[in-house]
Amino acid sequence: MSLMAPLPSPAPESRFQFLLREARNGSEEARWLVVQLFRRTMLSIANQEVDSAINPREAPSDIVQETIVEAQRDLDGFHGRTEREMRAWLKTVLTRNIRNMSRKYRTQRRNHYRERPLEHRSVDQAPSIPDPGPSPSTILIHRETAEALERTILSLKDHYRQVINLRCRRGLSYEEIARIMGRSEESTRRLMSRALHELSRRMKAQLG
Repeated sequence: MSLMAPLPSPAPESRFQFLLREARNGSEEARWLVVQLFRRTMLSIANQEVDSAINPREAPSDIVQETIVEAQRDLDGFHGRTEREMRAWLKTVLTRNIRNMSRKYRTQRRNHYRERPLEHRSVDQAPSIPDPGPSPSTILIHRETAEALERTILSLKDHYRQVINLRCRRGLSYEEIARIMGRSEESTRRLMSRALHELSRRMKAQLG
């Protein structure tokens, strides 16, 4: 009769551990899914960190999507083993993207101000007849168009929405976008063309 105690059964492998192992074994699907596990966590962080006063045009979900694409591409640089380590790594990438976005937006605002004619910045201008501004009907039309545009962009496929956001809202070059999305520059240009064509088609259908 053996006096040795039975060895404990190994703990069951979690979904995260399974996907991480498969990703490191070369599965592209697992490589994508293991990062997707943390989408909700990253969105919660982005909702707190993305200041709408700094960049009202930047949706937290777009920053998260960019981070997911970047993390999936650079997953070989993650050497941890636990969910906690993965969460910390993704938070670092996400925080850097938010910081870069804020810095770029502030730079664009400064440049825009500097490029304005001096007379537009002077506080000592001669009195003039006040501009009544746009009429209420014009404001309403612009608002409805902007809302329709936002809805239409959100309805596009993920890669269409991402390339439009990176190019039109963040002002990145095609070279920068290609690096983020893991594409060639020429492929990125073609993707942008298709995305804008689809956006235009849907806007025409909505607005007539």
